[in-house]
Amino acid sequence: MNGQKLSICGVDDPDGFDPVYAEASAFSSWQDELESCQKTTNPSIYSILLSHRPELIEEYTNSGFDLVLAGHAHGGQIRIPGVLNGLYAPDQGFFPKYAGGQYQLGETTMIVSCGLSLKKGIPRIFNPPELVVIDLEPIQ
Repeated sequence: MNGQKLSICGVDDPDGFDPVYAEASAFSSWQDELESCQKTTNPSIYSILLSHRPELIEEYTNSGFDLVLAGHAHGGQIRIPGVLNGLYAPDQGFFPKYAGGQYQLGETTMIVSCGLSLKKGIPRIFNPPELVVIDLEPIQ
């Protein structure tokens, strides 16, 4: 970015990730990965975290990352533009808070992609596949 540094780090989303995060050994491993990524952040360098799960935003908030890129919610499967941002999302249930879009918590911005999945048997109503393009501009 015009000679400015950029830091990108990611955490895994292991198969079988238990929805009851606090009781799952996978969550402990995931937290270790997040802490390892946090050690790479520097307040003077714009930092991006790649993490599949938007419902863990409390873990990302003020963690040293300026931007978190997530997915997993499939846009809430069924949307009604201007009325309903999503009917159901994995690990968030009905009327998910983080189905797709941009969210701001503290110093952390999170962008949740609705994704590209077109699996048979899983409807996408008013919820077309989405590939998010983000323009990052250098500080002047």
